[in-house]
Amino acid sequence: MFQINNLKKFCLVAALIHCSLFAQEEDPINSESTNLQPLMEEVVVRQVYIPDEKRATSEISNVINSEDFQFTGDSSVAGMLQRVTGLSLVQGKFIYVRGLGDRYSSATLDGSLMPSPEPLRRVVPLDILPNSLLSSVVVQKTYSPEFAGEFGGGVIQLRTLTTPSEAFFDYEFSTGMNSVTTNQAGLTYSGSDTDVFGFDDGTRDLPNAISNNVYLTGLQYSDLNAIRDELPNTWSIKTEDIGMPYGFKLAAGNIYNFQNFDLGVLLAGNYSNSYETKLGTRKTFVQTNNGLSLRDYISPETCEDHPGEKDTLCGLSSTEQEIALNGIFAAGLDFDNHQLKYTSMLLRKSENRALFEQGEFRSDPGELRRFNRIEWIERQVWSNQVSGFHSISLLSADEPTEIEWRAGYAMATRDAPLTRTTRYDYVPTLEAFRISARTDGNRTSWGYLEDNTIETGLDIRQVYYINNLPWEFKTGFAYLDKDRDSEYLRYGFDFPPGNNNALRLLPAEQIFTTDGFYLEEFVDASDFFQAGFTNNQFYLGTDAQLTDRIRMAAGFRVEDSLQSVATVNRLTRESVNKTIEEQNVLPALTFTYEFDNNMQVRLGFSQTLSRPDLRELSAANFVDPVLNRNVRGNPDLVTTYIDSIDFRWEYYFAPGQSMTFGIFQKDFENPIERSYQILGEEPIRLYQNAFSATLTGWEAEAEWIIGQMGNKEFFLKGNYSSIESEIILDPEAIGQATSQIRPMQGQSDSLANFQIGFEDLFNESFLTFNVNYTGDRIYEVGLFGVPDVIETPPVLANIVYSHPFVWGGNDYEVGFSISNLLDENFLLTQGGEVAEEYQIGRGLSLNFKGSF
Repeated sequence: MFQINNLKKFCLVAALIHCSLFAQEEDPINSESTNLQPLMEEVVVRQVYIPDEKRATSEISNVINSEDFQFTGDSSVAGMLQRVTGLSLVQGKFIYVRGLGDRYSSATLDGSLMPSPEPLRRVVPLDILPNSLLSSVVVQKTYSPEFAGEFGGGVIQLRTLTTPSEAFFDYEFSTGMNSVTTNQAGLTYSGSDTDVFGFDDGTRDLPNAISNNVYLTGLQYSDLNAIRDELPNTWSIKTEDIGMPYGFKLAAGNIYNFQNFDLGVLLAGNYSNSYETKLGTRKTFVQTNNGLSLRDYISPETCEDHPGEKDTLCGLSSTEQEIALNGIFAAGLDFDNHQLKYTSMLLRKSENRALFEQGEFRSDPGELRRFNRIEWIERQVWSNQVSGFHSISLLSADEPTEIEWRAGYAMATRDAPLTRTTRYDYVPTLEAFRISARTDGNRTSWGYLEDNTIETGLDIRQVYYINNLPWEFKTGFAYLDKDRDSEYLRYGFDFPPGNNNALRLLPAEQIFTTDGFYLEEFVDASDFFQAGFTNNQFYLGTDAQLTDRIRMAAGFRVEDSLQSVATVNRLTRESVNKTIEEQNVLPALTFTYEFDNNMQVRLGFSQTLSRPDLRELSAANFVDPVLNRNVRGNPDLVTTYIDSIDFRWEYYFAPGQSMTFGIFQKDFENPIERSYQILGEEPIRLYQNAFSATLTGWEAEAEWIIGQMGNKEFFLKGNYSSIESEIILDPEAIGQATSQIRPMQGQSDSLANFQIGFEDLFNESFLTFNVNYTGDRIYEVGLFGVPDVIETPPVLANIVYSHPFVWGGNDYEVGFSISNLLDENFLLTQGGEVAEEYQIGRGLSLNFKGSF
C-alpha cells in the first residue's frame, strides 16, 4: 500500500485551497485587467528526504540493528536472521541466503572472515554467537568487490559492540520453561564435575597411551587393560527430571577523556544453561515393486507387540544440554581524525547429548533393537582484531582520503573428547536385551578439529567531485591464510571367544570391566587430514553519482588462491594430496535510479564463485563425526561459477517505513552437490559437480507504522520470498540418487515473516507478535528410487513483551516471550510417509535487566 508523505499532502492541499479561494475572489476571464501576475503565485512543494541505512548502501541489502534484536525475542544471531527477507535457518544453526546451501553463504566479523568450528563445513554455525554482543548485522545480497569472491547467496556482516560514549553497567538474568522438556523426564548420563560451566575437567580426555600410539601397535594385554582402566566407565543412559533453563549477562564500559585523545573500554559476557528433549518417531524406507516398504521403525508403538517392553522407553528420545559462555573486550582510541580499535571475542557452546532409540529393524524382521549414544562437544571461536580508521588530506581533493585497515587472528576448535555408542538386541525367549557381539556393537571415539585464520586488509577511499557530483574511488588489498587440522579416532571392545551370552545381558559398565575385553582400534588413516587455503586479493571500484538521480557502483576483484588437502588412503596407507591453484577476475556492477522522491530501483550484475571445501577434495573415505556417516571426497571437483542478476524497487515513505520488491536469478556452472552410493549396508556420501543449476525468485518486504493510540505507536512488518531452483546432475556420475533433475538441496520454495506490535513512546515498553514460515525443502536426497526426504519446518509464532521502569534512580526492565504458540512439530516425510517427527513444545522465557 502506497502512502504519501504527510508534509507533501499538506502542501498539495494548501496549494489547492489557496487557488480555489483566489478564484472565488476574481474571475480572470471577465476581469478588465490584463495583468495575470497576481493570479500566478508560485507554489513550491518540498519532499523530505527519508534517511535509511538500507537506502544509503550502494547494494541490495538488509540492515538489522539492536532494536530489531529485542523485538524478535531471539537470543542467537541464527534465530534472529531467519526473520530477514530471503533467509532460512537449517539445523538450528546454519543460515541459508535465498534458499542456497551453506557453501553459498559467508560471514564476516568486523570485516574479517569468521572461521568455522564444524569439521566438514566452512560456514559458521551462527547459533554460537549471541546477539547481545553485536551492534548490528548487514546482509548484503548483491556482490561488491570489497568482499571476497566466494559469494553465492550473500554475505552476513556482523558488527560487534562499539566502545561506549559514557560509563555504564548492565546486567540481566533470564529463565523459562518448555512444555516438553522442563520438569519432565529427560535423558542424562554421568559426565564430569565441571560440565555445568561448559568445560570437561579431563574425565573424557584421550589417554596418553592412545595419543602416542593410535593404532595400538605392539601393546600387550596388560597395556590394553591399563588403557581400559584409565577410561571413564560411563556407558548407560539414565532418566531424571530436567530443571529450568537460566542465563546471565553482564556488560560494562567507560570513556576516558584525555587532553589529546579519548579512550573507550567495553567488557561484556554472558552464560546460559538450557535443555531440549525430543520424543518422537523415526522411519526408513526401501523401494520395492509394490512401492515404499518400511525398513526401520523407531516408535513407541513397536514395544506393544513385545512382552515385557510395553512400559519401557521406546521410540526416538534424546536430551541435549547446551552451555554457552561468551565474552568480548573492546578498547578504542579516538584522536583528531584517527581511530584505533582492538577487539577480542570468545564464543563457546558446549553440547551434552544423550540419545536413545528403540524400535523394530525390518532388515531383521520383527527384531527389536536399542541404540544408545552419549557425547560431549565443545565448540569455540576465539577472534582477535586490531583495526584503524584514518582521515587524511593526501591528495588534491575536496574531501580527505579515508584509510581503513585491519589485522586479525582467529581460531575455531571443535573438541569431541568422548563419544560412546552401544547396540542391544532384544531376545524374545529371554524377554531381555543383550548387547550385540558385532564389531559395531560398541564404539568409543574422540574427535578434534582446529581451524586457524590470519587475515589482513587495507581499504582506501577517495571522493572527487565531477560536475559537482561525488565520485568515490576505492581500492584495497587483502590476504587470507587459513589452515585446518582434523583427527577422528574410533575404538571398540572386542568380545573374547567362548559363550558369554549371560555376560552380554548385563549393563555395559559391568561388561567392559570384565577380564578378557580388550580395546581394538578401528582407526582409518583417512581420519586424519590437513588442509590449507591462501588467497591474495586486490580490488578496484567506484561508487559514482552519475546524475542527480542515477548512481553507479562498479568494480572488479582479482584473487590468486591456492587450496591444498593432505590425508592418507585408508586401504593402502599412501598419502593423498590435492591442490587447486586459480586466478580469478570477478566483476560487479550495480545501478541505482531514484526516479521519484524517496523511491528508487536497483539493478545489479556480478560473477562470483564457490570453491570446493577443503575436505571435499580428498579421495579418501572418512567419517562425518557430526552425522556419523561415511563420506568420500572427490579430487576431480572444480570451482563453481555463479552469474547473478538482481532487481529491487524501494520506496521510503516515512521515517522507519518502507516497501521493497525484488526479483533475482542465479545461474550456476558446475555446482557441487551431494550424491550417494551404497557401501555395505549404509550409504556413503559423495561430492560431485553437477552440469548446471538455476535459481530464480522474488521477494517483498514492508515496514509500516499503522498509527498511534495515546502513547502507543503500532507497527507492522512483513516479508515474503518465493524461490524456485533446478539442478541438473551428470547422469554418469549420479550414483544411486533417484532424481537427475530436482530442486537444490536445502532450498525452500517460500519464506515468510510477519510482525505486528506496538511501542510505548513514553516509557519505551513494547509488545510484538512474530510469525516465521519456512517452506518445504529437501533434507536428504533419495536413493534407489526412494523419494527425497522432505523437511517441513514448523511455523513458529511467538509473543515478546518488555517493560522498562525506574526505581531508586536506576533503570530496570522486565520482559517475557512465549514461543511456538501453535505447538508445531519437527517433521520429515518421504513419499508421503512420516520419516521422522518429534515435538518441539511451547516455550516461556522471562528476563530481568538492570542498568547503572
